[in-house]
Amino acid sequence: MLTATFTAKPQGFLQEPAKPASGKTSNSSTAIIARTGDVMTILSSILPKLHLVLSDNERIANAASSISSNVVGPIFRSKAFPANVDGRFLELLYQLTRIPQAAKIWRKDLSDVLNDHRIFNSPVNLVQDHWMAIFRQLTNTDKDRMPELISRLSAPTTAGVVFGVGATSARMEADRKTQANLRRIAFIILSSPLDTFVTDLGRLHEKLVELFTAKPVSAPSSAIFPEIFVVLRAVILKISGLHLAWPPPKSRVLRSHLMFNNSAPLHPVTEGGRSWSLSWKAWVTMWTLLIFAAYQGLN
Repeated sequence: MLTATFTAKPQGFLQEPAKPASGKTSNSSTAIIARTGDVMTILSSILPKLHLVLSDNERIANAASSISSNVVGPIFRSKAFPANVDGRFLELLYQLTRIPQAAKIWRKDLSDVLNDHRIFNSPVNLVQDHWMAIFRQLTNTDKDRMPELISRLSAPTTAGVVFGVGATSARMEADRKTQANLRRIAFIILSSPLDTFVTDLGRLHEKLVELFTAKPVSAPSSAIFPEIFVVLRAVILKISGLHLAWPPPKSRVLRSHLMFNNSAPLHPVTEGGRSWSLSWKAWVTMWTLLIFAAYQGLN
């Protein structure tokens, strides 16, 4: 039945934004979008009961693979992503992640989308209501995800960058990769239950200490500092005070850099069309620390 549905159903809707850009959408286009939503809703309602319909694990895995190949994969690979994602699709994806027999399939889909920087352009409401719950499923089943992300962080270096040919391009590329990986780490931490990554805290701290040595001429450069503060805030919010052993482990990093030393660039940083000052992000991190300390004192 799934094969027949996906064969008869045109896949063009997967390339389009989830909502029409204007009110001039034709009746036929509106009908297609409505039917697409119906398919998503129907599949979402069926998946929790799939084990009752298909008692064989292999058949369940094949059904999940069919959904992944015909719905999830095309949407993630679409040029319109993440504009073509809505709550109905994410509910379908969440129900897919709750099928143990399909773990190998949906974990690959989530790994691919996590490595796609475009996911950080998703609307905040979808992130809070859907994406975080979906990636919580990933961290519950893939214990190597955080160590792998941490291993991608490289210590700043000036070798062959300061005066070499294409130094600026190399520095910008190193900044882009490091910023993206720091955002992934922060997002995974915030999506997970409290104290999920206690065992990875030491290794993460070592990497952040290395990254705090970045200079304006190193690769990556000190432009990555805002993302470091975001990771620190995520750690403070998602690691209990018992494991942080307040003040946080090796907090000399915070004490030295939150006081705005000369190496910290205080100029605004453009991010997603908005301008953020490093000093602003540092102060937000400091206030988070103070609130956390006050809360611990009351308990």
